[in-house]
Amino acid sequence: MFCIMDGVSDSVLVVYYPKMEMAYVNVKGIGNTVNVKLNPPKLVAVKNEKAQSTAWFDPQSDHPKTFCNPLDISYNFEPFNNNVKPSGSFRSAADPLLGNYKGEYFLFSTNQGGFHYSKDLSYWEFVHSSFQRTPTDDDQCALAAFVSGDTLFYVGSTYRGLPVWYSTDPKSGRFKRKIESVALPFWDPGLFLDDDGRLYVVA
Repeated sequence: MFCIMDGVSDSVLVVYYPKMEMAYVNVKGIGNTVNVKLNPPKLVAVKNEKAQSTAWFDPQSDHPKTFCNPLDISYNFEPFNNNVKPSGSFRSAADPLLGNYKGEYFLFSTNQGGFHYSKDLSYWEFVHSSFQRTPTDDDQCALAAFVSGDTLFYVGSTYRGLPVWYSTDPKSGRFKRKIESVALPFWDPGLFLDDDGRLYVVA
């Protein structure tokens, strides 16, 4: 048996236990007793079928017209992370963000030490950039970027304040700091510059 105290404004209690379906229970107030019954998950039959060739793929074509994940890019090894064993490393290119700057595609992803760009979404070039203040800083995690005029702005996810970077020549890899630390903490932010000139953040 478990005793769980709900908050003042809670209306739904979600209960999870390994190998059981989650239960959603309406709660009415602090101190009420709630009975929860967890059920085993429903099994779904999956029919095995022979693999089919991809209709649009032509191995003789050097310039495909259809693109999909995964992209064959030279993404980075990350030697610093809470999930990494001592003296270990793993490849990291999570949380991708694709933007358009002056007619080219810019691909940012977590902890790359830079970014990729492409003219046709097929061939990608990597640019080392100055986003990270030190090699072990997590300044390029779950990032956001937007374009205003001829300037590309960039910021990583943060709960403690990170710089907002900008560049009018991003392919040079040289970015300057617009501000030293954002006042609003956010994670996995989305930045949207509206037609009225206002910048909105969804986090």
